[in-house]
Amino acid sequence: MKFKRWLAITILVILFLFIIYKPDKTELQLDKLVLPECQLRDKLFDTKVTFYIDDSVDFEYMKNRVKEFIDYSNSVLKNSCIPMVRSSYVVNQVNLNLPRDAYFDEIHHRLKEKAGKQNISKLIDDPHEFYVLILPYYMKVFGDGTMGGSNVELSNSYVLLSDDARLSILEHEFGHLAWAQHMETFPFPLLAGKLKRSVRVENRYKLKPYARAFKCSNAGTVMSYEALRLPIYSSPLVSYRGEVCGDKDVADNARVVRDYALQLIENDSK
Repeated sequence: MKFKRWLAITILVILFLFIIYKPDKTELQLDKLVLPECQLRDKLFDTKVTFYIDDSVDFEYMKNRVKEFIDYSNSVLKNSCIPMVRSSYVVNQVNLNLPRDAYFDEIHHRLKEKAGKQNISKLIDDPHEFYVLILPYYMKVFGDGTMGGSNVELSNSYVLLSDDARLSILEHEFGHLAWAQHMETFPFPLLAGKLKRSVRVENRYKLKPYARAFKCSNAGTVMSYEALRLPIYSSPLVSYRGEVCGDKDVADNARVVRDYALQLIENDSK
């Protein structure tokens, strides 16, 4: 009798949890995305992106895809009231002849060799310039399902992309270069410690506690890993399907990237 009672309770608890945590499979409804009124400056920080496409990738296809990446990136910046624009881009083909198991730093080193160290140095030294390398999806560096990568300590203007990367990935990686971060880990908040260990002491002041992605309704912001992603950085000024998409204390990547852009504008005017 006691066993049956506990079994019934267990079933009821499972049913309750299923109802509470039942995934919302509604497709993305961008007409339900409510954005703030932006008070942007007349001057936007203008950036140019140089793409290097490895010759193991379909060059003609990726040339068209690159425009889609840039358009999506600009949508995120505009929707998030960030005074920055990706105004132009160029596309180059390179032959890196990389082994499939090449690691991140090795890939960047090979790019510098093939594209010209002086050319890459010029891109790194100019805050208006960013450069992106596109490699085939089967490279080991993408083996865990990753579609892109960046390392602000290696280069604050370099992004690595897979040729099958979804459109949000480019701005996701640009976000990392501006010190925007992922969603906090659950159930234990471990991201802050992990980030602190991976960043040089002199750069740790750039790690903000509110630099986190967010999930609103059934979709995540651009820095999240959610299956559905909204073309926005997390912000308490944005809502989706009636739910706020950020928090001023714990999830405001829009503020992080906005401050980054404003600092670049200020430096540019000196």
